[in-house]
Amino acid sequence: MATITLPENEEQINDVNGFYFMANPSTFNGDPILTLQINNGKNRSIKLKKKNVSIVLHYLHDNNIPFLNLHSNILPTIDVEDESYRSLLNEMFFILASCMMFILGFLFIRSGNNSFMQLNFQYLFGIACILVGATLLCHPAVKIKDNQLILKGYIHKSVIELEDILKVTICSLGKGELIEVVTKDYDYYSFPIKGGRLKALTSDLQQVGIDASYIYRNGAAE
Repeated sequence: MATITLPENEEQINDVNGFYFMANPSTFNGDPILTLQINNGKNRSIKLKKKNVSIVLHYLHDNNIPFLNLHSNILPTIDVEDESYRSLLNEMFFILASCMMFILGFLFIRSGNNSFMQLNFQYLFGIACILVGATLLCHPAVKIKDNQLILKGYIHKSVIELEDILKVTICSLGKGELIEVVTKDYDYYSFPIKGGRLKALTSDLQQVGIDASYIYRNGAAE
């Protein structure tokens, strides 16, 4: 008999009649949460490693286990234009902070040792300030552009075709939000961000026919 084998968990696949995924942010602590609905009427929540999500979801799909919190009957109503979901206040904050770090960096470099062979503290600190300023310009952002959802972090950027997206959940975690995306091929993306118009993103994704929801930490969804 086939089994689902996960760290410290094992369930007989014949005892599972459905699963929930990206539905319970209240227990989120960095690992995706999969909840299995068992034939005995109980639910069992399991923490997955990000690298295992695609494998597990494929396995459940191949065994005809239904995705219980997936709403696939949403009809598209409009085409979404290119849009950035960073709020103006956050954009201004990062731009001003970056400018301040650039100015501070150049001031320290000018006051430092002019010899490139004998870099002193002021020179090194000035370089560090400039690097921090450049990093702030690359602050996390979410965009829709050319019918793609773009999740841009400080270093890594994920680009996902809208037509390939199966489900999106945005969770409010108190000090920020977490965007979780599952594609039709069961690729999984998670993207933490602070300060964005993410409820507007949810609405726009719904209008192109994508199952998207905004969930507060207490589990209430919009």
